[in-house]
Amino acid sequence: MRAAQVIRLGLLAQGLLALAGPARGLVAPLARLEAGAGGQVVLDWSPVPGADHYLIHSRSAPAGPAQLLASVTAGPYLHAAGAGRLFFTVTAAGGIPAWPLGPAPVSAHPAADVISLFSDAYPDVPVDSWSAPWDQADVQEVQLAGDATLLFTNLTFSGSEFVTHAIDATGLTHFHFDLWTPDPTAPPAAFRVKLVDFGANGLYGGGDDSESELALDAGSSPPLASGCWLGYSLPLAQFGGLASRAHLAQLLFSGDPDSVFVDNLYFLRDAGWSPPTEPEGPAPLPTRDASRVLSLFSDAYADLQVDSWSAAWDQAEVEERQLAGEPVKRYSGLGYAGIEFVSQPVDAGSMTHLHLDLWTAEPTAPPAELRIKLVDFGANGVWDGGGDDREHELAFHSQSTPPLQRGSWSGLDIPLAAFTGLTTRRHLAQLILSGSLDTLWLDNPYFFNHCDPWTPPAAAASASLCAASESRELELVWQDEFNGPAGQPPDPAKWDYDVGTGWGNAQLEYDTNRPANAALDGAGCLNLVARREDYQGSAYTSARLVTRGRFEPTWGRVEARLRLPVGQGIWPAFWLLGADIGQVSWPQCGEIDIMEYRGQQPDLNHGSVHGPGYSGGGCFTNSFQLPGAGFHQDFHVFRVDWSAESIEWFVDDQSYGIVRPADLAGPWVFDHPFYLILNLAVGGSFVGAPDECTIFPQTLSVDWVRVSQELR
Repeated sequence: MRAAQVIRLGLLAQGLLALAGPARGLVAPLARLEAGAGGQVVLDWSPVPGADHYLIHSRSAPAGPAQLLASVTAGPYLHAAGAGRLFFTVTAAGGIPAWPLGPAPVSAHPAADVISLFSDAYPDVPVDSWSAPWDQADVQEVQLAGDATLLFTNLTFSGSEFVTHAIDATGLTHFHFDLWTPDPTAPPAAFRVKLVDFGANGLYGGGDDSESELALDAGSSPPLASGCWLGYSLPLAQFGGLASRAHLAQLLFSGDPDSVFVDNLYFLRDAGWSPPTEPEGPAPLPTRDASRVLSLFSDAYADLQVDSWSAAWDQAEVEERQLAGEPVKRYSGLGYAGIEFVSQPVDAGSMTHLHLDLWTAEPTAPPAELRIKLVDFGANGVWDGGGDDREHELAFHSQSTPPLQRGSWSGLDIPLAAFTGLTTRRHLAQLILSGSLDTLWLDNPYFFNHCDPWTPPAAAASASLCAASESRELELVWQDEFNGPAGQPPDPAKWDYDVGTGWGNAQLEYDTNRPANAALDGAGCLNLVARREDYQGSAYTSARLVTRGRFEPTWGRVEARLRLPVGQGIWPAFWLLGADIGQVSWPQCGEIDIMEYRGQQPDLNHGSVHGPGYSGGGCFTNSFQLPGAGFHQDFHVFRVDWSAESIEWFVDDQSYGIVRPADLAGPWVFDHPFYLILNLAVGGSFVGAPDECTIFPQTLSVDWVRVSQELR
């Protein structure tokens, strides 16, 4: 949608003054604006692709009433202008002007049934502020054909306060307002309305506060739309999070529209209204990319197989109803409902959220609640009450995040990371609903990934390649090819474990010696696996393998063939540490990083050395950018050639950096034994913490590790 062009004309004695500036709306681009003969104004514009003709409106003031002057095709238009200033808006026919062409409809409710905040139709209660100091919005009062209207712009969230004259809406049924926006409102856009009750003490944070928010979107009644006045009378019963409506003190607007005109804000009593007992229509149709969705039940996507919507062992009745031609599940007598997909478990390992659309006519304020449980049966596909089974349950009500509302569809997008006990979600077999609600309507249960997949930079920089040092004749002196049965731990004659957490880098994982974190895969690889699970006071587990005391070379070619994990906060490394660290500490012992990588930058490897005078953020570093791909997509060989005179870094036999003693800001400390380390860290000073887009488990796959030394 193009930005509207608003042209300000000033007809002065000296001639025509023209100022043009952007405003919102779909309009033709202006090509020429000039004064014509006999007090005429000439407007000339070029066509917009797909538009046949244009509308021209005029106002005597920016917020004044608009007059439609013409509906014409592209080209010059002459207008006879009198003295003074005029405001013109040229829009493609059917486009949206920057301002409403008229005020909101006049309200007709009896004044005795209304408590008004802002309306020309009723006396208003005092409002302390339409834009509190803590909000992120600009507000002004404008006139539309003589009718006062509030214009909110730069709207992130607005805070309107009436604390000194709190409203008692106990006996009222609805909150009404009229809304107009020029901004796009197509899904997933939403406009949110929140009411806050400060409680009997009149203080926010006083212990008896409550609040509730409703979202208006394409599925609301009326549907959220652009360029027209929309009248919303929201049942106060739908604000289920309000424990009381006797001390309402704040009204908050937020959402996607950046600019909104609002009029006729008031609470009202509709004596003929009673809360609905069933949804008036189906839940909004999902619009997420189908390639990133695993659906159990939805008209928008192909559904996976579900064995039962009410398992034989549950306590619930389920029936399928049609709402406006769309199927919806209705549960009644809901003690607990077991939805099973055991025969074809869902692999949601790459998903980030569970979505459910829910509707209930029953109260949702605490202590009422709905509990949602996910169960993973493990690789054996059998629930045996232990072994590799995992499950976790969350509770939702009007005060939860996200909230469960009463009397309206609640679209819950629940982060799978919130199911903390669900340490694997690759064999999900059950979704269980329980709680205090007796009747519940369910639609659109699906898993989805809301994170944009990583793509290579549009113009990835070429790796800075060096001329490789002279090759020497080498012999293989140590290796591990990781051949063995699946689940076997790495060879204890070659590898030991560092067990613990932190490691001086604020890492978040607890490194263990369990096969769950480090084991052969049976196909010739060692897998180091980082998992999200509570263990020894940490939220994650992983592994850190070392050759300390088993193999500690001085100089040589050290290399490994690796496929790296990916994601914010994931930090794999293949490196060497001075074996004398117990005597001289770090960095005096020296450190050589062969592969070090941030999971959020999966095309960039770092090769570094640390020593006295050049450690931490001041280390000597070279970086290699993989053109057009990420290191998580395939195996690559990472290596250093280390000698008494230099250390040279390679990726797939391409040299990208070399360091010699003269290049360092401190002494060369790489002339004594070092041991090898393979580890997969989670979080820490180098990468930051994982976020909701980080998928667990994450795996560092090691095909082989080899060390060669020069023949003597």
